Order: sequence, then C-alpha cells, then structure tokens
Amino acid sequence: MGIPQIILLSHLYSKHVCAIADQDCGKCIHCCIVKSGFEADAYTATGLLHMYVSCADMKSGLKVFDNIPIWNVVAWTCLIAGYVNNNQPYEALKVFKDMSHCGVEPNEITMVNALIPALVVETLILDNGCTSTFKTGIGTDISLATALLDMYAKTGGLGSAQKIFSSLQKRDVVMWTSMINGLAMHGDGNEALGMFQTMHEDSSLVPDHITYIGVLFACSHVGLVEEAKKHFRLMTEMYSIVPGREHYGCMVDLLSRSGHFGEAERLMETMAIQPNISI
Repeated sequence: MGIPQIILLSHLYSKHVCAIADQDCGKCIHCCIVKSGFEADAYTATGLLHMYVSCADMKSGLKVFDNIPIWNVVAWTCLIAGYVNNNQPYEALKVFKDMSHCGVEPNEITMVNALIPALVVETLILDNGCTSTFKTGIGTDISLATALLDMYAKTGGLGSAQKIFSSLQKRDVVMWTSMINGLAMHGDGNEALGMFQTMHEDSSLVPDHITYIGVLFACSHVGLVEEAKKHFRLMTEMYSIVPGREHYGCMVDLLSRSGHFGEAERLMETMAIQPNISI
C-alpha cells in the first residue's frame, strides 16, 4: 500500500470514527482499524478516543490514549473534555497537569475545557474562603491543587490562583513556580520577584530551571538589568542549572531593550545551544 493510500485511509477512519456515538458500532470499527494496522496512527487514534469519551467509556478511551505514539494538544484536549463531559472534574484537572508536565502547550479549547472543572473543584476545595485545609471528603490531594493553581496562573486568574496558594499549609517548589511564572507572564513583575524572594527564604525549597524562567522574565519586563544578571549567575553557580533558550531569550531581550547591545551579543556568543528566532 502506497503512502497516499495510507494517508487517505487514515483520514477516512478518523473522520467516520469521530462521528460515531454508538459504542457497539464504534468497537466494530475499532477492530477493523486494529486489523488494518492503523491503531497507532495519531489521527485515527484520536478519532477513536473521541468516540469512546463521547460514549462515556473513559476506561476504553484512556487505553486508546495511552497507545497514541505522540500525545499532541488535540489528544490531550479530547481526554480532558471527555472527563469534563462525564462529570469527572478531578480527573480532568489531573490530565491538564500531566499535559503541562509533558511540555504540551494548551490551546484556547483546552483552556475552556479546563476552566469548567476548575470552577467546580475550587468551589469544593476552598472552605468558603477560609485558608486552612481541604474539606473533609475531598482529601488533601496536592497534585490536584497544583493543577488547579497552574491552570489559573496560566490563564491570568491570579486572584483565584492566590486563593488556592494561600489555602495550602504546605507548598512545594512547583506551586511557588506556578505563582511566580503566572505573575511574571501577566505583568506583575515586581510581585513575582517578591514572591521568589519569599520562597528563597525557605532553605528546603530549591528553585529549578522553570522557576528561573519566571524570575528572568519578571526582571526583563520590569527593566532590572543588574537584578537579572545576579539571578542568571546564581542560577548557574549556586544551583548548577544549565541555561536554556528561554533563559537566554529573557536576558538578550532585557539587555537589548536597555541599550546593552554589545553585552547581548557577547552573551549570545557564549550560548552552548543554537539560538532560535526568538533570541
């Protein structure tokens, strides 16, 4: 079978499977897909995933998802939407958290689907604004709280993110990082740096490379050249973090906008990685 035929069949399978709401019929087509060798095709597998979650069979849908070779934003969003539509907000938020950890950037559809369970879960876990613990019966699921906080921070819902953050008795570096990055990315650079300073006072918390993206981004947008240089140096010397494109990008942007073109050029020359167009 030639490549064009493979692409055509993959398109046909994915198109028709997505339109099926009858699970028995869908399972028959699933068998045909397996026999034809198209189960590992991303488009077809996503169509199968859509079919199963539309039929409220999240168990089968999750099996299909686990077998997809490359999890793109469409597959992640489909799984999140499936949990949302089947009244499983906790699972939806946990999938959103896993998606973030895999480095897949959410799109607008993902965020809309993530916002629905976030609102439900926030209502349940926050004890009418009292900032102590989670309600009895909900449990102290830190991973869930982290996913919720991260979602709000990324979408600019910093007030809600702060409520979640303040409600937790114990906060790990991931939570601090979500807040720092959320504040930095949405224009509150000084507050982000203040939060980083507070985090830094706790010797048990060790910032990672993602934390420093937020710190350097905050410095860049506030225009703090010397502050950024200090953090860039500490990042490498104290914590042995190898700067990535995002760190260099923040530094080059800040130095260039501050008129330090020669210094920005010299910094680019020291990069161990090839600069991309953003740098």
